[in-house]
Amino acid sequence: MTGLAVAVLTAAVFLLAPSGGFLGWDDKVNLVAHDAWRGLSPAHLRWMLTTHHHGPWQPLSWLSWALDHAAWGLDPHAFRRTNILLHAVAAGLFTECARLLLPKAKGFAWGAAFAGVFFALHPLRVESVVWLTERRDVLSGAFAAASLLAFLKERRGASLGLFAAALLSKGTAVGMAWVFLFLEKDRRRAWPYFALALGAGLANLSGFGGELRAMELTAGQRAVAVLNSLAFYPVKTFLPHGLSPYYPLTHSLSPLVLLLPALWFLRGHAVAYALILAPVSGVFQAGAQAYADRYSYLACLPFALFVGRFGTPVRVALLASVLSVLTLRQAAFWRDDVSLWTRAVALAPQAYLPRSNLALAFDAAGDRVNAAEQYLWAIKLEPRDVEARVNLGAIRSKEGDYKAAESLYREALALRPSHAPAHFNLAFLLRATGRKDEGLRHLREALRLEPGLAERLPSRPVAPLRK
Repeated sequence: MTGLAVAVLTAAVFLLAPSGGFLGWDDKVNLVAHDAWRGLSPAHLRWMLTTHHHGPWQPLSWLSWALDHAAWGLDPHAFRRTNILLHAVAAGLFTECARLLLPKAKGFAWGAAFAGVFFALHPLRVESVVWLTERRDVLSGAFAAASLLAFLKERRGASLGLFAAALLSKGTAVGMAWVFLFLEKDRRRAWPYFALALGAGLANLSGFGGELRAMELTAGQRAVAVLNSLAFYPVKTFLPHGLSPYYPLTHSLSPLVLLLPALWFLRGHAVAYALILAPVSGVFQAGAQAYADRYSYLACLPFALFVGRFGTPVRVALLASVLSVLTLRQAAFWRDDVSLWTRAVALAPQAYLPRSNLALAFDAAGDRVNAAEQYLWAIKLEPRDVEARVNLGAIRSKEGDYKAAESLYREALALRPSHAPAHFNLAFLLRATGRKDEGLRHLREALRLEPGLAERLPSRPVAPLRK
């Protein structure tokens, strides 16, 4: 009953959070811009099983979205409710695991409840639960928790099957294999978990191979990334302040690394944390983001088990109250793109990507004044930003400042002569200012480079092809 109570509380809290639509931050490219996943035919299922769309291999996550779509259509609010339900299930199952793992919790539920609440209602969970793209976190987490519970109840076959399902939902569950190794008395019986983890790891690396090569980090830079990651998540777990959708990658050691020796007091919990985190710790750095709140979903379960030893009725009630307030506050930042990236810019004003995404969010919302300001910031922080120039040029053109717009389009083409939207927008500007022959040349070039442009209006915002 302890797990059920935590699951119900978790669902109740997250259902109070403001629900928005599909975000520009991956939701649209994953779920809105194409329909390859919208169906349950053999062709759709084959696509789900084989695709590395935007990197990860996650066939069960695609299947879960397809089932949502079959039931509700393309309804982001329904998708969010499914995320919340899955997280509540993961929370309840983990609480039952804690009841079996915590000596003081046997026959006395408050320790398990304390651990479950600490995991489920922590604001670090917000990104995984309310971001529709991160269905893969909560689905994988629910299967991983179910696998661990089956393992603890000596149901090895069911545990292996559920672990495979966790890996098919999101490959970052590979680190959980170490948990089974530590808990298994006969270590040889843990190897099937590692075999499954190896297969899932290789399947995912093939999808991220290009990004890994593109980063071109030295061994020293990867070591710094790992140390920074190891220090980041414990600090944010016990001091959840300044949580952001984006933490820019740096190549210098964070001052938080000085706190790493404090993990010694957590003993085995710290080792389990480090091993579960390993796949996303920076060893395989594949993007310009140093950390992500979602990476803590499984990795910080050992911390929840650790604090579970201190559970009492009063502490459970107090913890649930405080974390609920923090989580609802954090969830409010995820209600739409403008709120999300305004928050990110406030926390990292000199980071390029949040400025770029905030500009696009303002532009999509029709707020040309604020969009223009953020595009100027993006160009200042990343002088090679072609898309920001094209989008800012479109705003200047709508304002009637054709000279500024033309200058921006030509700057964009100087940086990237093959940028079709720049040719396209410049073509219509030249036509509007009486230079039809030159405009026709740019229009032909735009359609040669990207024939699909013929179906869209000029001056529509374009986003950089990176994350």
